[in-house]
Amino acid sequence: MQISRIRAPGERMFAVIKTVFKAAHVLVTTVRRVRVKMMFTAFAYKLYQLKTLHNADVV
Repeated sequence: MQISRIRAPGERMFAVIKTVFKAAHVLVTTVRRVRVKMMFTAFAYKLYQLKTLHNADVV
């Protein structure tokens, strides 16, 4: 129980990226393309998080 409370905030980001952005599997061929795809996915996640916080009147 104690470990899950510590891990939950960090694991949520990966869960959202896998489910919302469908980035669980990478179908591109080179490391460079994977890096670019993951950078865009991370950028999209940050925008998604900003929208979520804005809707909750936090930001």
